[in-house]
Amino acid sequence: MRNDIFISYAREDSNHLDQLRRHLAPYRPKYGVWDDHKIEHGNAWRDEIFGALAQARVAVLLVSAYFLDSEFIVQEELPAILKRAREGRLKLEWVLVSACAYEATPIAPLQAASDPKTPIDLLDPGKQQAVWTEVAKKIADACEALGSREPASSAVTNSDRKCVLLAQVTDDMEEEAAQVRSYLAQYKDEVALLPTGLYPQGGQAFKSAFDRDLAQAGLFVQLLGPRAGRVDIELPEGYTRWQFERAKAVAPRVEMMQWRRPDLDPSTITNPAYKEVVTAETVVASGLEAFKRQILDWSRKRPNKVHELRASTVFINADDRDMGIAKEVERECLANALTAILPMTGASSEAVREDLTANLVECDVLVFVYGDTTQDWIRSQLRFFNKVRPKREAPPRLLAICSGPPPKPDIGISFPNAHLIKCPDGWNMDQIRSVFSELDK
Repeated sequence: MRNDIFISYAREDSNHLDQLRRHLAPYRPKYGVWDDHKIEHGNAWRDEIFGALAQARVAVLLVSAYFLDSEFIVQEELPAILKRAREGRLKLEWVLVSACAYEATPIAPLQAASDPKTPIDLLDPGKQQAVWTEVAKKIADACEALGSREPASSAVTNSDRKCVLLAQVTDDMEEEAAQVRSYLAQYKDEVALLPTGLYPQGGQAFKSAFDRDLAQAGLFVQLLGPRAGRVDIELPEGYTRWQFERAKAVAPRVEMMQWRRPDLDPSTITNPAYKEVVTAETVVASGLEAFKRQILDWSRKRPNKVHELRASTVFINADDRDMGIAKEVERECLANALTAILPMTGASSEAVREDLTANLVECDVLVFVYGDTTQDWIRSQLRFFNKVRPKREAPPRLLAICSGPPPKPDIGISFPNAHLIKCPDGWNMDQIRSVFSELDK
């Protein structure tokens, strides 16, 4: 169910809420109406409120002394509503339901839906009904003026465009999501962006709409903030993690790009399940502008060349300290009829760098070994690969990062579709073999 109309009120003014809802009844078949009575017991009420607000086309304020005395309304809900109104993301209507010092608030300069000189509760019952009727019509007209908005999920018919699915975000990431949508809208001839509207909220309806879009998508994009976001009775893992797990389940058919701010420290996240999402290998910690360009680059990349059946060349990039495990990987390559190349040693630094560049550009399979070497080494190698990657004719058939032992900090650099083989307690060749087996598919 869409939440087109968001009603903000104080609980002490529930009688006025009832009146407004009653007069909005004729419009409810077309426009969804939301207030906090829709929050189910046990759900995170703050996330529910801001999630509904993120969908709203019109916000209605029932203003009174109780309204202005509510700490949550004045410090959190009202600023969020005013911000979205200033940005043109919703229309604001307000009604003075009882006398109060609204003139001393940011509401004062805004046009009211009823005459603020005469608060609703000072009118006789018959006049109140007439005013509520007029207010309800103004709210419906405001929805109509914003144009029709269909529920999310519509078919992408232009086969020449790459299809990007932008996951539903938590309310604190709405601004970043809007920036991504606005950026990609400039390239609508190249990128088809889903969803085309807002997802219905509620477990099963949301799941169905999201899965329809995921079936069309080539790239799943998710923006991650410090909060795990809302949960639902039918989505106990939460909307954010559920979307992540669904996209991961259909990879590599659908590629994944996730983003977080560089200043977001995962160690501060107390929800362990959400922490796994934020620290996933597909998460990039970068500036948003760079991430937006990365999405566009994905849409413009050339299709992978169809390789003739031949033995693949595997470049095993390892520091001197990890040459032992690199040679084990080399033996595994030979056992699978794969040509293996190890880094050049004993030559000049210039020759070593030229050889490294050639191997990174020309290999079919790329394996990085992160064992006894330092975090600085593996990060520098991954950055250098990213620098020379545009010189390749096609992405590697397989990109793997073998990590451990001993246990070590996360690398902090991720590539789409890269395999991370974690062996913190001892090298496990079975895991490496299972990754190489994908070359036969």
